[in-house]
Amino acid sequence: GKAGTVAKASATHVSGLNYLKSGEDPAIGPDDAYPAWLPGILEPKESLGEFERRIAGLKENGEDWRETFSEADKARYTKLARVARMKANN
Repeated sequence: GKAGTVAKASATHVSGLNYLKSGEDPAIGPDDAYPAWLPGILEPKESLGEFERRIAGLKENGEDWRETFSEADKARYTKLARVARMKANN
């Protein structure tokens, strides 16, 4: 598309991604041309409240979240909790 125009939906090109005056919007490739993690990037991530509800459920069952959560979940929960504490104390 051209600069300053409204992007139109297309099944063959990524509309609105071109930033060059004389360029064209890039074509959409086959699914196997993209990394496996790419479709999951749009899925919502678990919030601090959702993590806390999971932890409460684990505690009721006598389980420890540090042993149950994946490494990625541990890192995300720790970061969200740290940010919440900083916001509460400032």
